[in-house]
Amino acid sequence: MRQRSVSFDVLKGIAVLLVILGHVFRTSLRGAPSVIEDVIYSIHMPLFVLVTGYFATRPIHWSIKGVFSFWRAKVLRLLLPLLFIAEIAQIADEGAISLPLRSMVGGYWFTYALFMIFVVFFLVQGLSHLIVRCYTSFFKGKEQSILEGLHLIVLLLSIPAIELFIAYLYTVDSRLCNGFVLYKVAHLYKYLLLGYFLGSYPRIEAYVRNELAGVIGFFSFVALFVAQRLYAPFPGQEVLMTLAGLVFIYSSTRGVITEQVEDQAWVRALAYLGRVSLAVYFLHYFFLPDLPLLRSYEHSILGDPIAHFAFQALLGVLMTAIILIPTLLLIRITRSNSYLRFFLYGETLPRTE
Repeated sequence: MRQRSVSFDVLKGIAVLLVILGHVFRTSLRGAPSVIEDVIYSIHMPLFVLVTGYFATRPIHWSIKGVFSFWRAKVLRLLLPLLFIAEIAQIADEGAISLPLRSMVGGYWFTYALFMIFVVFFLVQGLSHLIVRCYTSFFKGKEQSILEGLHLIVLLLSIPAIELFIAYLYTVDSRLCNGFVLYKVAHLYKYLLLGYFLGSYPRIEAYVRNELAGVIGFFSFVALFVAQRLYAPFPGQEVLMTLAGLVFIYSSTRGVITEQVEDQAWVRALAYLGRVSLAVYFLHYFFLPDLPLLRSYEHSILGDPIAHFAFQALLGVLMTAIILIPTLLLIRITRSNSYLRFFLYGETLPRTE
């Protein structure tokens, strides 16, 4: 298993900050469309999934014990917290108990969708494993380059195959598909594979983290975003824009976070947020305020784009900091108890002697 990396903790810390900032705009303000909000929602969840994919390179042991271990970890980490935190949030919001699936795919859709993405990933990995075994059995070929090539082809072909299959399911029963957030699975699966490729192929990772790749990613993202705002869409534009943004953030973060800066306060703060990012994601919803007066003020300055942008940027940063204070305090309190860590965040219980 890959060792914990400060730069990847920072990447997750950046992602969870973007999640809170996006929810300030979408939930607390609920105001006019925002350039900042559009940028955030194009990259924040794909960034989480990319980091997850990077650490998904550990081979699956195709045995009863290996498969059980794989799914046990995913259920505990991604689904168990939803049975408690998502339901508590549902009761607090509506004052009534709802069906578990309804609370899971509401505000907490991401961890449920991530679990479904791992279902797809597991099936594709299983198909790849079967094809490789058939090749080695029938052709007696064990050349590592050929086996890796077969594995890579299966993974790449799985992207359009999954999207087409989910699109077909929507023609059968769109309501049920929405209930299982399959559109999110189709959207995010490719970014899990991107992270997997970065973790599996050092040459690809070296290209992406290169400074030149970061520059290209930045200007490509800006160009595609401007084209989108000017209503000049073309097929695949959103995916290309997200990929460009991810390349820029990945290259910049991996380049900046070196051993020389790991002890700096801002790096330690972002790394800590990354380490508890799942808990922050679960708990920050409880501290999102409703801001009707600020919404009214925001509408009053819509005619001045610069003032509107500055207002949203300053308010977003301020509210994110305010939301983080009680969120991190509650995380510190709940994580001090090993059983609460298990039920609320899916963290492993300590072994008893």
